[in-house]
Amino acid sequence: MSRHILGLFYVPFLLAHFLLMHRMEEGRLWILFTLVVTYCGDTAAFYVGRTWGRKKLAPAISPGKTVEGGAGAIGGCVAGALFFRFFFLPQFPAFQALFLAAGVESSATGRPF
Repeated sequence: MSRHILGLFYVPFLLAHFLLMHRMEEGRLWILFTLVVTYCGDTAAFYVGRTWGRKKLAPAISPGKTVEGGAGAIGGCVAGALFFRFFFLPQFPAFQALFLAAGVESSATGRPF
């Protein structure tokens, strides 16, 4: 029951934050930043985990997740953040982009650093 209730609140909570981000200065870029970093991290996690994944991360919760895939997710998020910063937000400091990429990665996957 709690999973269903949490699911009902998760999507509106996420979309509400996108609306708040949209109101910020350069809000559309920040929404795109979040989506690009998440996409790059998830894609890298899939391919790195599929190719080199051997050690299971949490087999009882998600049997397909590997430690190597988690490392790939971190690398993908960092690469996506630096790519986005270079092309769309050059005034944004690289260290802060990396810090935000770590936050996006941990919130997207539910794994704290």
